[in-house]
Amino acid sequence: MADAIVSSLLDVIFGNLNSSLVQEFGLAWGFKKELHKLESTLSTIQAVIHDAEEQQTKSKAVVNWLRKLKDVAYDADDVLDDFATEALLQRPEMRGGAIKQVCNFFSHRNPILFRFKMAHKIKNVVERLDEIAAEKAKFHFREGVVDRGDNSDAERRLTSSFVIGPEVYGRNEDREKIIQLLLANVNRQDDVSIYAIFGMGGLGKTTLAQLVYNDEMVKEHFQLTVWVCVSEEFDVKRLTRAIIESAGGTVGDLSELDPMQCRLREILNGKRFLLVLDDVWNEKQEEWDKLKSVLRCGARGSSIIVTTRIKNIARMMATLPLHQLELLSKDDSWSLFKRLAFDCRGSEYDQNLIAIGEDVVQKCGGVPLAIKALGGLLRFKDKESDWLAIKESELWDIPEEGNDILPSLRLSYKHLSSHLRQCFASCCIFPKDYVIEREYLIQLWMANGFIPCKGQMDLEDVGDEIIKDLLWRSFFQEPKKNDELGNIMSFKMHDLMHDLALSIMKNECFIMEHGMTQEVPKGVRHLSYNNPRRLQYHNFGNIDVGELKSLRSFHIFPPSNSLRLYDFFPNVLTKGRPLRMLTFPFDHLQKWSVFIYRLRHLRYLDLSYSDIKLLPESFVCLQNLQTLKLRNCHKLCELPSDMGHMINLGHLDIKGCNALTQMPRKLGRLTEMHTLTMLIVGKDEGRRIEELKDLNKLRGHIEIKDLDTVKSPTDAKMANLANKSNLESLSLNWRANERDVARQGSIDEKVLESLQPHTNLKRLSLSGYEGKEFPRWMRDMLLPNLVGIELKKCSECEHLPSLLGRLPLLRYLAIDGMDHVKVLHRENDQLVGDAGVMNANEALFPSMKTLTLLDLPNLEDWIVGVEKEKESPMCPCLEYLSITNCPKLKGLPQLQTLRSLTIRGDNMTLLRSVENLTSLTNLYIAYFKEAETLPDILARNDQNSLLRRLEISSMPRLKFLSNCFFDNLGNLRISNCSELTCLPESLWNLTRLQSIDIRSCGIESLPMGGLRLGGLSNSLERLWIQNCPELTSLPEELQYLTGLEDLVIIGCSKLTSLPAGIQYIQSLRRLTIQQDQEGLLCLPEWLGNLTSVTYLSIGGFNDTASLPEGMQRLVTLQHLDISNCNRLSSLPEWLENLTSLSTLEIRGCRNIKSLPDQLRLLTTLNTLSIYDCPILERRCKREIGEDWHKIAHIPDIRIQPIAYCTKGFNCSRYNCLQRDPSTSRACWPKF
Repeated sequence: MADAIVSSLLDVIFGNLNSSLVQEFGLAWGFKKELHKLESTLSTIQAVIHDAEEQQTKSKAVVNWLRKLKDVAYDADDVLDDFATEALLQRPEMRGGAIKQVCNFFSHRNPILFRFKMAHKIKNVVERLDEIAAEKAKFHFREGVVDRGDNSDAERRLTSSFVIGPEVYGRNEDREKIIQLLLANVNRQDDVSIYAIFGMGGLGKTTLAQLVYNDEMVKEHFQLTVWVCVSEEFDVKRLTRAIIESAGGTVGDLSELDPMQCRLREILNGKRFLLVLDDVWNEKQEEWDKLKSVLRCGARGSSIIVTTRIKNIARMMATLPLHQLELLSKDDSWSLFKRLAFDCRGSEYDQNLIAIGEDVVQKCGGVPLAIKALGGLLRFKDKESDWLAIKESELWDIPEEGNDILPSLRLSYKHLSSHLRQCFASCCIFPKDYVIEREYLIQLWMANGFIPCKGQMDLEDVGDEIIKDLLWRSFFQEPKKNDELGNIMSFKMHDLMHDLALSIMKNECFIMEHGMTQEVPKGVRHLSYNNPRRLQYHNFGNIDVGELKSLRSFHIFPPSNSLRLYDFFPNVLTKGRPLRMLTFPFDHLQKWSVFIYRLRHLRYLDLSYSDIKLLPESFVCLQNLQTLKLRNCHKLCELPSDMGHMINLGHLDIKGCNALTQMPRKLGRLTEMHTLTMLIVGKDEGRRIEELKDLNKLRGHIEIKDLDTVKSPTDAKMANLANKSNLESLSLNWRANERDVARQGSIDEKVLESLQPHTNLKRLSLSGYEGKEFPRWMRDMLLPNLVGIELKKCSECEHLPSLLGRLPLLRYLAIDGMDHVKVLHRENDQLVGDAGVMNANEALFPSMKTLTLLDLPNLEDWIVGVEKEKESPMCPCLEYLSITNCPKLKGLPQLQTLRSLTIRGDNMTLLRSVENLTSLTNLYIAYFKEAETLPDILARNDQNSLLRRLEISSMPRLKFLSNCFFDNLGNLRISNCSELTCLPESLWNLTRLQSIDIRSCGIESLPMGGLRLGGLSNSLERLWIQNCPELTSLPEELQYLTGLEDLVIIGCSKLTSLPAGIQYIQSLRRLTIQQDQEGLLCLPEWLGNLTSVTYLSIGGFNDTASLPEGMQRLVTLQHLDISNCNRLSSLPEWLENLTSLSTLEIRGCRNIKSLPDQLRLLTTLNTLSIYDCPILERRCKREIGEDWHKIAHIPDIRIQPIAYCTKGFNCSRYNCLQRDPSTSRACWPKF
């Protein structure tokens, strides 16, 4: 049953009613009486609302009453929002100059008509509320009930120490870990050790505690074992009585706490005891302290085990490290389900039921409670239809008998306050297993008014607290942090938690998916489109937008600018809605942008990645807008000039809008601004750097561009960066234009000195700075919290900041294009900062993990100014080092933790230093233009070497490689070495080598002669040979690569045949054969024997008039790519036999005249791409093409007149096998 969460909405309405904006406007326009009546009626309802929300789980009539109340409450919210919006538009500053003309189109120009319409709306709301208020009498709601959980099912949740149910799976490791800890506690000095197990409901915390409690070694170790089920009410007197009785004692006629606790001390005194407090919900420290004080009388080694769903409770109670219970593994989940659902069926299992059962287990997401509930439900069901019904049912539709899943999860939900319930339940709008971005979710909550005001705290900070609270309570999971800044960036919801949220909000939230036939409910308030395959088109013709009168938010997951919503957004924009939140992925946005101003309630608008060139001035009239995202709108060249009047705008994201040349005027008025990703400093008044002066709530990252326009340190100081304590990342950029370097350098120094940021700053980037010296605040220890620094094109600086190497938290450093720098760190006799004299023997760059040195032509040393034997240790934590074009750098220091090293540019001294890097696992070498061979150190056969990846690139004179390689090498890639004609024989003896990738080299053949006996035959999984024009043949011995899964042969023009032995490689899953005009002319007939292949890409076969008949046997094939086969005039009808095919791509086959009729029978086909096939393009036009009926069933159809590029095999984009049509970058796997 869906819940109606109304109390939090009423709180929002009361806040709006009492706002000065609404009160003043109501008085001025004569609505004071109506507003007072509205407040009075709502007050009578609010007095009973918490009791009504508790009773809705028991009464459908109450649910219906709450739904009616919620509907009218939303309407009341819209009316009040209309008042507030009109009041904002009537401000004096909005009624003058050019902005008046714009806002006249948005504001109600006829005051009499406006008053009439609003009077009618508010009267309608009050009348409906009066009816609802009158109805409440029949329910006998109690006034003043506190917002608390429902205890109706507390009795059935009582637990005991006995393990109930089938064999326990997947908890042996947890059990052993806890038991070992308990047995080792005898030597601890604590009076009592407390161990807390926490995790979401249904994971088996109680079961794990029971397993530990009943273990024989535990029973022998402890003189007394006690089990108490705490549950929701943490009554110290009740718990004291329960512990006494569980320990075998009696309370008698004792009724006061003090004598009870004395009796408990007598029982526990001097005994080594184990107490289990199961299912704890109390979050009050003082209550726990009352109980804990009496439990400190046992013998040394006494222990308490606590189970709870809430991490904060575990932290509060535990004295030992917390134990978070994880989800069951896939294998353990299946074992548990199989035990319950199949063991009663004997040895004969229905294979169809097994397949369905596996899907049911996946639905349970590793939660034992769900697995047991559904496994038990299916135990005595023999019909496949019954199993399918459970598989396809939503969790709330599954029969309640024996199904404790939702009640168990609802218990956690009921313990949330009303605003936490609303925030959690609203997350059902995301698809299952979606990675939810923290920033997006907080802005979603803000746009919908879900975040309550909390004193002087910013709403973003309150939202952060809510997210942490829901994480601690296991409503969210898998939090991911920003590596540099340590902030939580994203998280997920477990599928069962998503089911819970959707069961609560199913009447208000709806997720659309491609191909869905289900009708969108007319009363839906939050609508999202799940587009995981990034389809380009969705037909919204079955949605009458005019009927979605309550729609408040529309989302697309994941965000995409490729989705065409032609028949949806125009209706939304032209008809207007109470929309608070809108994502607008439209590639022809400009003509519709003028209508967005009609969405007067809008709080959040995302136009990112669109082709918009300018935002119309009417945007200024969106006075409620809080968040405007324009990220990577590459054509955007102009923002509305009067955006400084949008007083509620708190987030303006214009990152990647590189066509912008100036900012709107007077942004400094927006003192509530929290996010401003870029500021372009101008010369005109209202666009100067001083606009930052009062924006002291800025947080996150800001890039300040065109600092060369700032000519005075006084002006720079007006930016007031030192007072922006929430700013974490700062980029300061000067333009690289024709300037008087000496004069500009002096100005730059003074300006930068005046731009000193707050000490909380964590990331700093400077680019184009032409001063010779860095400012004092960079030379001294004034930014101790820096974790990342980038210095780019600071071409006149001769020295790096002196204390750079002493920053305690610095983890990322990039130095680029600093022509005069000769040393990385210059040691001083005395290192003095605000913290006093530094110890010169301490490690330099003590926390550094990633270091990038790029285009430093005069860099010679890592450290100078101290004798060799007195040098400080350097970079003790460094893991990633990249050095490019540093020709004078003298070797590498001892870097014992270095894992990845990149060296680009002729510097053999650096390359020879690799010998000292014993922990290195990845090595990339490139642009050694004169080297004919590699140093001996790279050719040694060292069994102790950890090197796993080696890449050699752009060495045009390299003639040969040594016959010895690192024994543990797993991946080898060689590219752009045109004089390298052969590979060493010893390569095939490497027993751990998994991938060989050869590109644009002069190799003539592969030395496979000893392959039958070599270790490579079992280990190699991936062999790529690309653009090797001298390669004439491949050896038959390829068939002995028994582990090969991926074989790619592209652009080898002298290769005239393929070894037939390839057809015998049973492990092969992916095969790509792409030729370029010459070489192979026909497809081999044996392709049909590769029955294990799932991906096949073929192209450039100019003599191929038809596909080999044997290919119809490829029943496992999922992806087929056919390109540049000029004689191919048709595709075979037998394509329907490829019953697993999900993706078909046809490129550059300009003579194919039609698609086969049988293609429409290929129901597994999800994606059809046709590029540069003019005949097919015409025949496959949507709705009108002759072949459209053959492909209309395919969800994702992509037809473009031009293929990805016309550069042939010399283009990395063309050769990219993992293509992404939305980007121009190649998608090679990261090396």
